[in-house]
Amino acid sequence: MFTAACEADGARPFGNQFVAIALICMVDPIEDILAPAVIERAMSVFESFKDRDHVDVVQARKALTQHVFGLIGSGQTDHQQLVVSALTYLKSLEVRDQAAKP
Repeated sequence: MFTAACEADGARPFGNQFVAIALICMVDPIEDILAPAVIERAMSVFESFKDRDHVDVVQARKALTQHVFGLIGSGQTDHQQLVVSALTYLKSLEVRDQAAKP
């Protein structure tokens, strides 16, 4: 099933192209809805455990955004798994930053 936006872009299924075109058309809702929800959930949990400087929060969000989009790009779309992976990633950033401080 194709959305009007995909059809407007000329994405009409033909033979084996159906799956490829369908995946291309599905990427936008995943990136527009799932990624921001995962990022917001993980950041809210991360921020609730400890007071952090604004700079640290901004840097963590930037790194997390790249990480989550990478996970989604590799095909992971389960919301709960993505949030757990995001929190694990944030914790690893925190440990790395603490180890780098004298």
